Amino acid sequence: MKSSITNQRSFVTVYGNDDSTKFDVCFDTTAEGLEMVKVIKEGGRIVSIAGTPTLDEIRRIGGTAWILKLFLKRREKRKEYKAAQSMNANWTYLFLSPSHEDLSTLANHLESGVIKPVLDGVWDFHSEDSEDGWQGAFNRSFSGRAKGKCVVQISS
Repeated sequence: MKSSITNQRSFVTVYGNDDSTKFDVCFDTTAEGLEMVKVIKEGGRIVSIAGTPTLDEIRRIGGTAWILKLFLKRREKRKEYKAAQSMNANWTYLFLSPSHEDLSTLANHLESGVIKPVLDGVWDFHSEDSEDGWQGAFNRSFSGRAKGKCVVQISS
């Protein structure tokens, strides 16, 4: 296993200490928008695709039923939004509708280095070792200690 961050330090400790290590944009894929506030730069943007959507986002994609008001909060009422505002940042919930064009643009940004993924480590799919093989990735991902994406490499 290769780990970019030591086990003893949390993601927020590594990336939230000073402005030089904070992010302009954070994509929240695990419903941890409140934690993202600690690593976003002032004026930054947090985009969440996990957890309960906002009433505004349901309406944006065409939801019109009045009963939605009973179950969903407006963006301004969400804890994540309020926390982001306290850091002079913006929080938004987004339903994904990926297209070939969008995915190609994203791939180009990854290749050029414009965006950089945060990886916890890379594990070998073919290894039967419980630490270095795919089981290690599974265990790390569900341990709550992963500091980024856990990648399982299928071919070398």
